[in-house]
Amino acid sequence: MKEVLEQLNKLKMTGLKESLDYRLKEAMKENLSYQDFLLLVLEDEVLYRSNRRSEMLKRRAKFKDQATLESFEADAKRGVTRSMVKQLQTPHFMDSFETIVLFGSTGAGKSYLAQAIGHAACHRGREALFIPMNYLFSQIKASEKAGTYLAFF
Repeated sequence: MKEVLEQLNKLKMTGLKESLDYRLKEAMKENLSYQDFLLLVLEDEVLYRSNRRSEMLKRRAKFKDQATLESFEADAKRGVTRSMVKQLQTPHFMDSFETIVLFGSTGAGKSYLAQAIGHAACHRGREALFIPMNYLFSQIKASEKAGTYLAFF
């Protein structure tokens, strides 16, 4: 077993390494075929990498809150319906690269909704960046003065 773990380390297959002991026990208990066992451990590795990428993207996005579209309270006062929120969760929306402009009064949930959309994008492996508007404008002004405007964008 030590040799197997060393090879998994060399191949950087951390997810498979972490689930191997459990999967071996499961394979013996369920009398799994080699192919079924291999499929399970490879699925574990794919899931591990996907989760790891999602977490890395969320850290780089600089979210302030752990916002989710499921927990966003859509109502008529906010001008956001439940069907709008459901549409934001679809793969089509994430793949269409559409621009969304959120506006409303203070406390309407604009930042929360933006972060929830960003979290969903990161979960799908897409990059996101959360920048409050006042900070964005100050960064744009600073980059103009420093002559790094194009590099900033």
